[in-house]
Amino acid sequence: MTHAGVPQDSPGGAGWVISSAPLRWSTRLVVTTSAQTIEAGSVSGTITVQRQQQSIFGGSWNGNISDPDLLVTLASSSTAGVFRNTADTANLTSVTIPFGQSSASFRYKDTVVGTPVITAGSSGLTSGQQTETITPFSRIVTTLAESGAGSLRQALLDQSSIGAAGTIDLSGLSGSIVLQSPLPLIEQDVT
Repeated sequence: MTHAGVPQDSPGGAGWVISSAPLRWSTRLVVTTSAQTIEAGSVSGTITVQRQQQSIFGGSWNGNISDPDLLVTLASSSTAGVFRNTADTANLTSVTIPFGQSSASFRYKDTVVGTPVITAGSSGLTSGQQTETITPFSRIVTTLAESGAGSLRQALLDQSSIGAAGTIDLSGLSGSIVLQSPLPLIEQDVT
């Protein structure tokens, strides 16, 4: 693409210079969804990364749909962080922004409490980054029933499947839980 008609002063007065120089676009990756607070071991909501461009003349950044497929590598500052597809059926290390589209989406899961920085990058482009907040696993036992929703057994099963340390709160209960079978074993710290 070229631009023509750039005003320029010349010895004979104002004139126009015709140029065959290609237009230059600035291109970057941006995480367009808001930062999320995620319970340790749980999967985030959808996170979207967008390919954006801005012309040499400045102005607003716009979604870029005219470039070829773009492979975007995903990284986290947390060693326990993993990226998931939007259906939450498989781990990912990258996503592709296809030709004709400006964005791609994924999800994030982490078992370490903290504020990991996730990065979406591609060679030659400014990377998009976002800080997520990972909170401790927490369950409140609401029933003296041996199993089912709100039970101690269910809280332990949830904690075991998530694989993160956390808290199980029984303080609101009064009475005894009669166990029909042994409680599940857990490998993480639970208070």
